Amino acid sequence: MKERIHEQLLSKKDRAEPSDDENSTMLASGGDANVNENSEELLCGISKDLHDINNGISELKSDLRRDLKEELDTLKHKLNQKLTEVGAALQEQGQAITEAEQRIMDIEVSGIVTREALLCMLKEQRRLRDKVIDLESRSRRNNIRLVFPRTLKAT
Repeated sequence: MKERIHEQLLSKKDRAEPSDDENSTMLASGGDANVNENSEELLCGISKDLHDINNGISELKSDLRRDLKEELDTLKHKLNQKLTEVGAALQEQGQAITEAEQRIMDIEVSGIVTREALLCMLKEQRRLRDKVIDLESRSRRNNIRLVFPRTLKAT
């Protein structure tokens, strides 16, 4: 687009501007009318050139707007897609954290129950040990026999 406008400007410049030889020829021919006609032609050419330049600028603006809009739409789509992916990953991590918290809570409850059972078993072991000691002591006491010598006979 820029190249086309540049080419148009160059071609119109070549048409509109007379060379120094042409200027001297026009002055030598002595016609004020020629100068006025050439001036009017130059003004019309310049006016057309300005109009073409304005049209070119308008086309450039519209092309830039369209290109920028397309780029922004593409970026917007990519950002929305990434945001969706990040949201999905965040949701998965949230679920994983919830599951991990539940497992930790279950293990803590299990640990509390196990500790209570262990304390109960230790109390029962202590009670049974004391009972065994008592029974062993009673058994020893029952095994004591009094033995008297038989030599004591009545004479």
